[in-house]
Amino acid sequence: MRRGDYLRRRRMIFFALMMAAILVLGTGCGAESGAPDGEEAEVQEEAEQSEKSAGEESVYSAYRDVLLENEDDIRDYYWQEDSDGELVDNYTFDEDGNMVRPEENNNECIAFTDINNDGTDELLFMSAENEAIANLHIYTYNPDMQDAVEMDYERKTETGDERVCLSDVAVAGGSRYMVFKGKEPGTLYMAYIITDETAFSDMTEFTCTPDGKMTRNWIASNAYSYFDKSDVYHLDGEEVSGDEGSKYFTQANKNYGELIMFSGYTDIMSVFEHVKSDSPAAMCFDDAMDWLDDRIDQ
Repeated sequence: MRRGDYLRRRRMIFFALMMAAILVLGTGCGAESGAPDGEEAEVQEEAEQSEKSAGEESVYSAYRDVLLENEDDIRDYYWQEDSDGELVDNYTFDEDGNMVRPEENNNECIAFTDINNDGTDELLFMSAENEAIANLHIYTYNPDMQDAVEMDYERKTETGDERVCLSDVAVAGGSRYMVFKGKEPGTLYMAYIITDETAFSDMTEFTCTPDGKMTRNWIASNAYSYFDKSDVYHLDGEEVSGDEGSKYFTQANKNYGELIMFSGYTDIMSVFEHVKSDSPAAMCFDDAMDWLDDRIDQ
């Protein structure tokens, strides 16, 4: 064999060995860094599902604890009305004037819905402060704290209802309220009316963000006197013209989305017309506990 042929053959053998080594190394690396095989993928999927379920269970368990802590006050809110203006629960009073609850509480004053568009439900509920006033509380779940945290919100205006929270007041002509989500994700509206010689109407728009904050964008108020027929509008506490003030009520009506809860129908504010055909997301205490238990057990 000539020397040239011999060298060429050695180079070919060397090149073939190098290619084989590269293929072996490539196969090994692919096994380590590529996608898991069927069994490994199944284990990974089960772990991810377990982590997701554990997170959801923590949310619902936290909300369950909140409701149990406030059960008495929630059940003491007895003057909610249905769309026909009839009391949902007819509580009675004993000879000493103490409230006697019915055996079943059917007030639909608890709701679970995602108001800040983060994929996790918030908890909303009404609870009695005393025998004439109930307030709306809103809780969100804080994953860092692994607990439910109450959200602060500002409703206070210079006219009408001076309370910070949305309230249902069982005095004079009584009050009506509606809480509903806007069509724009993360927006929440609260409509409120209390009537006597004057009808005070408030409409508030909020933006709710995933960090647990509720920012009041505006509050429009109207005071209509049945006595002297005066009709006065305020925006964020400042008096404005009727055209300026009424457009905020109209805007909320157009942005109406999901109905969360309401305390009874009224024809004074047109946005309440939605409750004739839509049913609120809210439920009574016992149904809310069953709803939570079902999701905790899943």
